Amino acid sequence: MNMTCDEADGLLCDYINRRLDTAGNSAMAVHLAKCPACRKEAAALIRLRGELQKCAEEPSESVLLYIEKIFVKRTVLQIVTDALSPVAEVLKLTRSVLNLAAVAAENT
Repeated sequence: MNMTCDEADGLLCDYINRRLDTAGNSAMAVHLAKCPACRKEAAALIRLRGELQKCAEEPSESVLLYIEKIFVKRTVLQIVTDALSPVAEVLKLTRSVLNLAAVAAENT
């Protein structure tokens, strides 16, 4: 079975924590061997898990900065996505109006 990146993303934590069955584990291993982006994400999660295990009692500054960096990156991305969503809707509506105008012009 060929695993997609979306499927792999949903299973990465279970793979890293060895909670997948044999078939899932094999499919993930095959996908990671072929996909540099997912391999990079898996490596980042493994590093994060290692850092979190090291600081089970009290997080080090580097772990807190790493988590903050990930949070800020995703928060900024969400803010930009939310801000651009209405623009995308206006562009879709404009494209529809222009298409209707072109059809009307052809029929006159």
